[in-house]
Amino acid sequence: MIYTEPLFLGVTPSGARNYVANIVVSLEKPFFNACAGRFSVVEVAIKAGVPPQNVFASDIGLFSSIIGYLADPSKKLDDLGIRILDPSLEPRGITDEFHFAAHVMLILKLNQMKQTNLRGLYLREELLASWDRSRNAMRRQLETLVQNIAGIHYEIADIWDVVSRVSQEDLTFYASVPHYARGYTKMFAAPNLKWNEPSIPEFDPKTFPVLLEKLGPAKCHAFLCRRCEWEEPIPLNWKKVYGKPDEKRALWIIANRSMEARAENQTGFPDTRKLPIYDDHEITPASKFHVIMVGLPTALYYRDLFVHRLGATTADRGFLLLVDGQVMTAFGVFIQDFLQFRVQYLPEMFGITRSSRRYHRLGKLFMLLLTSGEMKKRLCDILKLWLHEPRGIQTTSITVHEEGKTDRGALKVVSRETLDDGRFRIIYRGDFRNDSFADVVSDWLRRHGERRRAQL
Repeated sequence: MIYTEPLFLGVTPSGARNYVANIVVSLEKPFFNACAGRFSVVEVAIKAGVPPQNVFASDIGLFSSIIGYLADPSKKLDDLGIRILDPSLEPRGITDEFHFAAHVMLILKLNQMKQTNLRGLYLREELLASWDRSRNAMRRQLETLVQNIAGIHYEIADIWDVVSRVSQEDLTFYASVPHYARGYTKMFAAPNLKWNEPSIPEFDPKTFPVLLEKLGPAKCHAFLCRRCEWEEPIPLNWKKVYGKPDEKRALWIIANRSMEARAENQTGFPDTRKLPIYDDHEITPASKFHVIMVGLPTALYYRDLFVHRLGATTADRGFLLLVDGQVMTAFGVFIQDFLQFRVQYLPEMFGITRSSRRYHRLGKLFMLLLTSGEMKKRLCDILKLWLHEPRGIQTTSITVHEEGKTDRGALKVVSRETLDDGRFRIIYRGDFRNDSFADVVSDWLRRHGERRRAQL
């Protein structure tokens, strides 16, 4: 193919659709996917084990309806009433409905190529010159997708009608609604095509809060994909269950009830800041400690560098603690619950300190610094928490012991749950104190400065 741009924009990213698919499989309920788009979530869900006959997809556009009508055994492509108005684009050599569908898809692609710049004109010329070859390639893509989702149910339907029908049913619902106005019209402007287009208005992004209001208390397990600013609040009865950081913006999967939460680990991305790592030099009362906020990929890079294979995190802010200009600790917090007044304590989602041969309790030093009065001031300044200040830090640990040595003394146990495997899930909480970094370091040196790790 001579063009590289996708025909359908706004596909749910792979990490997010894998998360949704796994949850849908685990719930073992009928799966409704409104605004199905390119059927990317449907395809992954079926590959993960959802029976196609339990999948009910819907959308309103020609692109999605072509795929849906090919995949639903009860539908016929002819029922879409597609008519090609440009005589020069009349189909020739068409052998079956897949061939015709590929031809129409290629017209949609041709329409996306601008005629107002040289690049667009050149791409149109090249596509028209290689039409048969490109149509055969499009056909193969269609056949593969339809083969992967064959047997589903599809209908042309307004998302609001679908929500009204399914909200009080025991099923799973997912939608990635358009995030900008008239998205389908802009993506698939087709003056050279006519079809039995429904008189259904496109989803208005301004009505997203109404969608949350309708699905929030619903009986169905509802999931929505949301691309927004980090700080965008959500109603109390919605939970952020999957996150993908992207500088100041984020992609979230939100659910109308609590679910296992995950986040996409973006370590190693080009925007990762490379800073010197603590080299085990002597820490003294004169050592300088600084805390800086960094992109989450940077914080995760150092976290995974210090301790491998920790898995996903739901942190939405990343920080580094530096000693004398060198990275000693990477830590992350999830600030949304605090900003939305759900909690009084900042949730620390991870805090990983560089292993030291010199000091046996370097992790303890981090926890004492994290809960110090100076840390409160610095975090409030960085996060602009001037009117609504946190009381302290809260964190959760899974451990084989009833209390972790690193957290002891800095935080107090507020709850302890015994897991099925004999380990403990412990929630720790501690109020910020009034001491400075210098006070913490002096006290830590006095108590732990002479303790060394056992040498192998």
